[in-house]
Amino acid sequence: MNNTTNIEFITTENIEMLWEIITEDGIASFLKKEQSREFFIIEAKNFFETEKDKYSSLILMNKQFISNIMIQFSELKKKQMKQTNQANQINSKNASFTSTIPSEELHSKRMNHFEQSLAEIQADFNNAVTVPIPETPNFYDNVKEEPIGSNMSELIARTLAQRNFELESIHNTNNNTKIDANTWLKPAETSIKTDKALQHENHKMQLEQKQIQYQYKHQELPTLIQIGEEVKAPIIKKQLTWAENLNNDSVEEIKLDIKETNETIFSKLKHIKSEVSIEIDTQIQLQNMNQRINELDEKISTIIKMMHKELE
Repeated sequence: MNNTTNIEFITTENIEMLWEIITEDGIASFLKKEQSREFFIIEAKNFFETEKDKYSSLILMNKQFISNIMIQFSELKKKQMKQTNQANQINSKNASFTSTIPSEELHSKRMNHFEQSLAEIQADFNNAVTVPIPETPNFYDNVKEEPIGSNMSELIARTLAQRNFELESIHNTNNNTKIDANTWLKPAETSIKTDKALQHENHKMQLEQKQIQYQYKHQELPTLIQIGEEVKAPIIKKQLTWAENLNNDSVEEIKLDIKETNETIFSKLKHIKSEVSIEIDTQIQLQNMNQRINELDEKISTIIKMMHKELE
């Protein structure tokens, strides 16, 4: 039975109930809520560890804890009041001590402070107005030069190498500046000009492709003029010929001679275009010329418009 009551004391429900009773009483009002809550939880933990085996019921245990926490809060309140009273006494003593300072001392302190600040301002003004005299220069040559001795050739070689390096660096910088100046002086190509040039080239290529397609599409095949009866192509037979035997004991050579002729009588005839194909060719040429003339008219009109815009 004791074990169950002990466990019930430390439950959250029991602790919250005890906290509500204490806050309603107002005994912990002199502290902040967080401070009083922390003090309450610490005391409940200590009470449970020391008094858990002494009580048989939860009610008795709660009553004893409430009486104990009330006493502890009242003692804490007394200590705090005592500390505040001591602090007030110390402050009153300090106030009385400051009030006992005579007016002459205060006046002298203030005058000293004023004189110090005035002296600082006067020194700053003098430093700003007066120009400090520079030190006398020393023109005496007190540096002792040691003889070069055997290091003369090494010193000459070092100075020549340094001079060549400086000349090379100057030459490189001049070349770079020339290249940069040339690139800067060249006018930058605008996107409008490049776009117009590309459009013109693409349009020209498209027109040429269309023209070639039209020519191939409308071009008729050439007609052949037949003279006399149709002559059949001769049938070509492949023959093998053996070379003459040579008087050679070591090697016997075999000569294979294969000839094939594809010439016929029709290959010697000339192609003659018909009148219809000639007319079509002339029409295509006229159409191409008209297209070129139209393109030139469009270009001239665009140039005239641009000139008008610039004049405006």
